[in-house]
Amino acid sequence: VSFGDEDEDLDGYDSEELAKMEQEEEEMLARALAASKMSLRRDKARRASMSSQQEEQTELESVLQASLKTLREDDFRRLTAQNALYSGPIADELGAMDNEEAAAALLDEELPLQIASRKFGVPVAELRSIRLLKYNSPIPEIIVRLEHAMDSLGGFHKQHVFRRRGNPQETRRMRDDLNDGCFEPSTVTDVYSISDLIIYFFEELRPRALDSLAASSFPRQCDEATAGLLIDSISEPSRSLVDWLLDLNLQVLQHKTANYMTASELAQVWAPLLASPDAPKDRVVQFVDMAIRFRQNIALGRPHDVNFSPELGDGGPKDQLEEIRAGRSMLRPTGTLPANAPRPHLPILLLRWFLASITCTCMAVEVQAIRPCPVPPKRSNVAILRIKHAWQR
Repeated sequence: VSFGDEDEDLDGYDSEELAKMEQEEEEMLARALAASKMSLRRDKARRASMSSQQEEQTELESVLQASLKTLREDDFRRLTAQNALYSGPIADELGAMDNEEAAAALLDEELPLQIASRKFGVPVAELRSIRLLKYNSPIPEIIVRLEHAMDSLGGFHKQHVFRRRGNPQETRRMRDDLNDGCFEPSTVTDVYSISDLIIYFFEELRPRALDSLAASSFPRQCDEATAGLLIDSISEPSRSLVDWLLDLNLQVLQHKTANYMTASELAQVWAPLLASPDAPKDRVVQFVDMAIRFRQNIALGRPHDVNFSPELGDGGPKDQLEEIRAGRSMLRPTGTLPANAPRPHLPILLLRWFLASITCTCMAVEVQAIRPCPVPPKRSNVAILRIKHAWQR
C-alpha cells in the first residue's frame, strides 16, 4: 500500500517538529520492547513455576503410592490372606472378594481418603489418650468422646442399641470428622452411628483387646469368678480398655427396660470383636457374658471368692488360673462365708440367742395351751419338752 510521496507529506513540518516526532516514536518503540520483554519474562517464570509444581505433585503422588503399597502389604494383604474380615466402610465389598489383586485395587481407590489421619485400626499406644481415675492406663480420647456424645444424646435409652445399625452416610461423615479432629456432638443426627463407630474401633483395633489371652485360656464352663481371674491376667493397656468397655455395657444395662438389651445380647455383640478368630466363639461369648455380670457385681459391692482344694496348689493367682483352665476349680457355695471372713461379735451372738429363746418360749407356751404334754414334765426337762413340741409344730 502506498501512502504517497514522503517528501510531500513532510513539507508542512519544520525540522524541530520532525525531530520531536522521531523522538516520540523511539520512546514508544522502547516502551513496547520493554513490555514485550516483561511479558516474556513472566511467561518464562510461569512455565518454571508450573514445572516445579508438577514435579512436586509427581513426588507427592509417588510418596503416596509408596505409602499405600506399604500399608496394603503390611496390613490389608495379611488380613485378606488370613480370611479376616476388614470392618471399615468397604467391609462388605472387601469381604466378598476372593482375589487379592481385586481387593488391592479396591483399597487403592478407598484408602487415600483415610490415610491422612487415622484413628481407627491404630494401636492404643499411638493414639491420643485421656487419664481416667478408674483405670490404670489411659483410655483413647476418641472412644471417650463417643461415650460422652452418646450419653448426652440419650443413646443408652435407644432400643436395641449396639445391635441396630446406624445410617452408613452419617457414620462415614462422623468418622471423617473424628479423623480430622472436628467432631461435634451437636451435628449428630443418628445416635446409632455413634454405637457403630465404637464397634468399628474395637473391631479394627490391632492387637485386639483379648489377644493377650490364649485361645485355650477360655474354659468350657465359665462363671463370674473365673471371668474375674481371667480379666486380672490381661496385660495393660488392654486390661484398662476391657474394663472401660465393661463399664460401657453397665450403662446400657442400667436402662435395659428402655433399650431391651441384656448381658447375653451384649456379649454376642462384643465377643467376636475382642478375641482372635482362633478362639472358640461360644466360649468367648460365655466369658464376656460372665465378665459383664462380674463387673456389675463389683459395681454393686458384691465380691466373688473362689476356694480351691488344698491338694491343688497354694491358691495363688497362677495356681487359680491353672485350675480354671483344667476345669478343677471349686466355687464357694452361695451364701456361705470363706474361711478368713470376719465372724460376728459376741454381743451380736448373744442378742440372736436371746431372741431365739423368746421365740421358742412363746411357741412352747402356745403349744402347752392347745395340747398339754402327754407325759408329766419334770422341772429339769420342761424347757426341752417345750422346745421339742414347738419344733414338732
